[in-house]
Amino acid sequence: MDPMDEVWMERALDLAALGRFTTSPNPMVGAVVLDANGEMGVRAVDNDQRVLFYPIAVVREDPDGLWVSGLPAEVTLITV
Repeated sequence: MDPMDEVWMERALDLAALGRFTTSPNPMVGAVVLDANGEMGVRAVDNDQRVLFYPIAVVREDPDGLWVSGLPAEVTLITV
C-alpha cells in the first residue's frame, strides 16, 4: 500500500462528512474520486453512454457542499 493511500482516504472521509445531515430527504452520495495517478475528479457518462473522467479543482468547501471547477456546463455524474 502506498503511504499516501491513508492520507487520501482520510481526506475523502473528511469531505464526505461535510454532507452529513444536508441531503434529506435524499440519501448521501459521493461523486469525487481519484484516478490511478491520484488526481481528484469525477466520473460522468457522455451522450454515447461512455464513462469519462473529468479532473476537478476544489474552489471552496463548506457545509453546503464541495464547490469545484473543471466540469462542462452540463454533465451526468456517476454517484455512489
